[in-house]
Amino acid sequence: MIRRSALAVALLILALTGATAGAKDAPPSRAVAASTGHLHFSEHRDFRRVIFNWHEPVAYVLIGAEGVARLRFVGAVPLDAAELQAALPDLSPTLRAQGNTTVVSFRLPAGVKLRHFRSGTAIVVDILRPGAPSGPHTPAPAVQALCGPSGSCPGLQTAKAELKTATAEPPPQPAPAPAESGKGDTAEPVAQGNPIDLVPAAQAVAATAAADALLVQGAATPEGVRLRFDWPKPTAAAVFRRAGAVWIVFATPAALDLAEPRKLVGGALSTLDQIADERATVLRLVPRAGLAPSVRRDGNSWIVELKAQDAQPDTPLNVETRPAADTPSVLFALTDAAEPLRLRDPELGDSLVVVPLTAAGTGALEQSFVDFRVLASVQGLALRPNVDDLIVASTLDGLAVTRPGGLLLAGKIEHRLANPADGGLRLLDFASWRGEHDANFLRTRSRLEHLVTTASPGERSRRRLALAHFYFANFFAAEAGGVLEAIRRDDPDLAADPAVALMIGAAELLTGDRRAATQDLGRQVLDGQIEATLWRASLAAETGDWPAAARGFITTVSLLPLYPKPLRDRFALEAAEALLETSQPDAVPPILDLVLGGRPSRADEAMALYLDGRRADQQGDRAHAIERWTAVAGMGEPRSRVRSLIARATAQLETKEISRADAIKVLDGLRFDWRGDFVEFELLRRLGELQLAEGDRRDALDTLREAAVNFPDYPAAKEVMMELSDAVAEMFLGDTMKNLSPLKALALYDEFKDFTPVGERGDRILSGLVDRLVAVDLLDRAAALLSEQIEHRLQGHDKARAATQLALLRLLDHKPEAALQALAIPIDRDAPVELLRQRVQLRARALTDLQRPDEALAVIADDHSRDADRLRADIFWHGQKWGEVVTVLSRLAPTPPSDGKLDDGSTQLVLNLAAAMILAGDKAGLSQLRTVYGKAMSGTPSGDAFHVLAGESAPGAKDVDPREFASHVAQLSELQGFMTSLRGPPAKN
Repeated sequence: MIRRSALAVALLILALTGATAGAKDAPPSRAVAASTGHLHFSEHRDFRRVIFNWHEPVAYVLIGAEGVARLRFVGAVPLDAAELQAALPDLSPTLRAQGNTTVVSFRLPAGVKLRHFRSGTAIVVDILRPGAPSGPHTPAPAVQALCGPSGSCPGLQTAKAELKTATAEPPPQPAPAPAESGKGDTAEPVAQGNPIDLVPAAQAVAATAAADALLVQGAATPEGVRLRFDWPKPTAAAVFRRAGAVWIVFATPAALDLAEPRKLVGGALSTLDQIADERATVLRLVPRAGLAPSVRRDGNSWIVELKAQDAQPDTPLNVETRPAADTPSVLFALTDAAEPLRLRDPELGDSLVVVPLTAAGTGALEQSFVDFRVLASVQGLALRPNVDDLIVASTLDGLAVTRPGGLLLAGKIEHRLANPADGGLRLLDFASWRGEHDANFLRTRSRLEHLVTTASPGERSRRRLALAHFYFANFFAAEAGGVLEAIRRDDPDLAADPAVALMIGAAELLTGDRRAATQDLGRQVLDGQIEATLWRASLAAETGDWPAAARGFITTVSLLPLYPKPLRDRFALEAAEALLETSQPDAVPPILDLVLGGRPSRADEAMALYLDGRRADQQGDRAHAIERWTAVAGMGEPRSRVRSLIARATAQLETKEISRADAIKVLDGLRFDWRGDFVEFELLRRLGELQLAEGDRRDALDTLREAAVNFPDYPAAKEVMMELSDAVAEMFLGDTMKNLSPLKALALYDEFKDFTPVGERGDRILSGLVDRLVAVDLLDRAAALLSEQIEHRLQGHDKARAATQLALLRLLDHKPEAALQALAIPIDRDAPVELLRQRVQLRARALTDLQRPDEALAVIADDHSRDADRLRADIFWHGQKWGEVVTVLSRLAPTPPSDGKLDDGSTQLVLNLAAAMILAGDKAGLSQLRTVYGKAMSGTPSGDAFHVLAGESAPGAKDVDPREFASHVAQLSELQGFMTSLRGPPAKN
């Protein structure tokens, strides 16, 4: 029985073969045409024809100059360079990806011309021999068409017939003999049709120059990776990091030849993709954890190095806030900026504004404002807008960032705090709700509760509201919430009143129910209410949404003095932090003075001093900042202590006073000192990033997962998810898996499967893991893994391919019924044609294993591909229908190569054909087979066996009965049939 471990590669392999026992795709027995997959070749008297057979329309252009023709397809199309080179060796074809195009290049010998046309979804290229007529049309000097301006299209009908052959492959005559040379081609009928528009020669040559890809040199270095971009003229650049990815942006648009850098994917690089943009060249890559970019110039060339280093610009940009200007703005001091570019992040789904710069090493430090965020860059400027109407424009002083009405900047906070809002608080009247100053709390509560219990139905809501006011004004938020919930249940109209609605949301926020507070404070009835804006700002601060918090506090800061001290101090501390997080340290002191000048609680005092340390650090006084944080750490207040120690360790790491390992130790020791809010989230994120940089990937994954899972609603959680996904991909696609057993790899996958990336990287992870499981005979585990992905994760074509792969696994595990169930999983109707064909063939294989050969043959009755013939041969072989086997294997028999050598697969096919001919009694066919293949089979491992079957003498085989020997070959080949020679992944196109 076949060892399943020998089928490890079969997981990714779906080129379905039959009794040929692994034979390679050889040309059919006729010398006229050859076809494999998306390419079809044929020979004619005056030309050779190549058909590029796609299953959907593909845009293309054929251009040529100076003896070279380039056929450029839009998109990544599935072509095999080796197949092209084998079929057209004299034209030296090459294949390469250039940006969003695939280019096939040919070297044209003197006198050789090309003509081309489209038929349906296929593209036909004829290679005209010197002196051959090119048709009744007049070809352009460098670009020639099959159809002329008169509308006649010589050869179109034949091309269409060949296209049908390429897609359906009707069976040729079952003759194994090679074609005789010197025979003429049949005459081609002439078809009429509309002219096909072509690129004029001059435009084609220009297009060649414009579309030629910029070669990107990529090399591994002892420290990491070096990329070199050799631009023909000066161009500005930007290089920045975001969520684990490095962006490289150039102000000049070009397609990139990434052949060299792509060799590094799986090692120092996890992914490498050019993002299409008409105005710029945009490259996004994910490096190995711990690698950071640096940039330098060499003439017009830009060199980006990724290695373990601090990602800091050589010359940080100077940033000036202008809150008092007629249109408040932020100014970046730069003079050599290219035009701002608006780009879309394909992973996070938001927009970026990128400004490439000419001066090397000029970048920006990470900084946040209310309306936008500055991303850390080593070159150029990258902004993440928080609003849709952000304006980025060059001025005489530099680059200004503003909005139509100006940016929201703090301005004169001190003046606004000294002049509280006119009219006081309109919705939340704490003073009157609290009761008399000297009133007994318990007595008042009992009285109000008694009034509720004795109230008539018409009065009950009003009495409940009075009780809720009393609880809320005395900071009994949970009790107030309970009463308010009863009002909402019994009197929804009263609950919709803005004052009541605000109190409901505020009570939820004060009790820590952020999810409910988000819903209730976001109710439309509260829009435009300034007091609601203040509470919404506090909610935003609770979830770490600092731009939203700063926007709310800046517009409501004048309300702070009107609130009772506990709430005033809470809001003031949140407002101060929001201003610090949006790069406005100058506005913070008067807000902190509001807290520190009013006899705060020890917890609020410690937090105010911690924030003052951050204010000092942002203003350049790090020594004072560390002094503040050290003092706060000794005050014994847990929340401010944790934050102070994190801030101090981060600052000391930046100044290299401590190592990264020391910083990790500090942060790891604080993990359980404060739990449950954005403080823990930020601690986990920072710790996970440090662990990744240190190479401690396993602990980093645990840490980042904890942050992402426990705080999914935080704005920064999406970026953490991206970092986690990239780290998981690097672990599974890098060297880590090589050192793990398949079972340990599976256990690790089960642990982090929810964080694997979608798309191509996710497919590679899944396929690699499934392949490893099959290699050690764990077919059930591999199938279970695929089933789970199909049910819960995959969609579209990915789901169709996985379901097809699952069917293959079930067949390998001798479970044909389960294979049919896998093939019954619903898939999209627009699945690739080749994938649908493979599914039909797998269905036929399953029916064969269920002893239903007639049904299996009916399933593939309309499939005349070579794969289907291999399957037919297997079915007939199993049923001992030797005449039918001979017919099918004759169609599959290879043309004897000119060098007289057959590969192993072809050798086995010929041997099987000989055995079938003996068992079918086909003496004439056997004689012809001996004539055609006798010499080629000599010297092969199966040579002696062939000569015995063919009736020739073989050393030591004089007494062997050929028919008895053929029966032994038949029994052996039954074990090496269709399933053992599966090759190629599930079709993607």
